[in-house]
Amino acid sequence: MRLRLFTCVLTLFAALAAPQLFAQEPSLQERIAVRRDLAEAKMNLRYYWQVEYPRKCRELDAAIALTRAEIESSRTLLRRFRPYNTRFTIDEPFPVTVRNLDMCIVTGELRLNDLLAERNALIRFKSDQFRVLAWDVYEARARVADLEANMPPLTATTEQLPAQQ
Repeated sequence: MRLRLFTCVLTLFAALAAPQLFAQEPSLQERIAVRRDLAEAKMNLRYYWQVEYPRKCRELDAAIALTRAEIESSRTLLRRFRPYNTRFTIDEPFPVTVRNLDMCIVTGELRLNDLLAERNALIRFKSDQFRVLAWDVYEARARVADLEANMPPLTATTEQLPAQQ
């Protein structure tokens, strides 16, 4: 009976305390990997804020300007055709052409509304994407801090230094 109790206590001690007693320092590869993850998270955040977000804004602004120009061009053509679009003229433009211009204007206005909504959403929710990327940086920093909290500082001794010439 006592032997079983002693075995249970010893097993419990081994399960709880042994990993802490025999814990090893993280290897150099683990430290490098964690620091690389931190650098990658920082680069992703910087890339989004300085490259990707402004590029998306420029693309949407250019598409909006182009769509507005297409709508205005179609309206100008339609205004030019209107004087000839009466019942009593012989040189009346094809009704199909006028209808196509009307459809181009409607299509352009719908596309313009979509582009404006997309640009507004991009501007409105840019901070959400920024927060996600900033959180990745925070988590990577926390992993580096956890990993290196109990590590002795990396110092070079005189034997490790290369000979100075």
